[in-house]
Amino acid sequence: MDYIKRDECFNSAEIRGAKAAMVSRQEYGDSAIGYVEVKREGPQCIVQCKICPEHRIRSKNYVVCLTVDEANESIVSVECKDCAAAAGGCKHALAFLMWMHRRTEEPSPTEVTSYWKKPRLSSVGTSLKFITASGFIKKTVNPPICDISSFRNELTSVGESSNLTGHLIKYASATYEDAFEKLSLYKLMLRFRNIGGIECDEFIKFAATQMNNSLCTEAEKRTRAQSIAPLWHELRYGRITASKLFEIAHCKTPEGRYGRITASKLFEIAHCKTPEGYFS
Repeated sequence: MDYIKRDECFNSAEIRGAKAAMVSRQEYGDSAIGYVEVKREGPQCIVQCKICPEHRIRSKNYVVCLTVDEANESIVSVECKDCAAAAGGCKHALAFLMWMHRRTEEPSPTEVTSYWKKPRLSSVGTSLKFITASGFIKKTVNPPICDISSFRNELTSVGESSNLTGHLIKYASATYEDAFEKLSLYKLMLRFRNIGGIECDEFIKFAATQMNNSLCTEAEKRTRAQSIAPLWHELRYGRITASKLFEIAHCKTPEGRYGRITASKLFEIAHCKTPEGYFS
């Protein structure tokens, strides 16, 4: 908003801001913007996109470029390179600016989300050419008849026969077993402790017998989406623990990771002392 107030192309174009509000809406920007790419040059970050003009969706998409000063956290410029009204601050530049603002409000993802794709507005009239008369007929759905008392047992048996992996099957079925639990350090430690294991070397040998190359390869494929995949959250515990142990091993400052995790400093208070004056 500070950039719009400062830039002379937008602060005096109209008093009521009706056109600006119209092109800033989410329904237009998210469907018209595509092929987003990012380039960094020192403190400047240049984001470029192609936006589909709503009045000529079969025409060439307009290129809009946004420049951000990351050091000062401010917008340097946003301009449309193809629109005839670009010199006066066109609606395409404003739509891309609002699109970028909505992306910054989203949680920071580590998944493989890509914005390099064709705008959805450009696909109008290409995916669905016609509809037959049968498509207008309302389909009748017969309500299922099921005994409430046997619903859970029937659902469990269907899930077991179909090899489903939902949470209900996971906790209701006695025969359910997830192969990827063998890759979870948390689940492996529980299994290792249940068989009476204590030593670290024994746990490493136990984990080696549970894991195999084919299972690790399949887990890598299923966790490429990272935060979208539930399996990624389960398997990342080992990475977090290893990262913290590495920081502890190389920590050289009192306020570093070693001090925060090991709580090396104790505060001497009267309630923690024994009659002899030592901590209990």
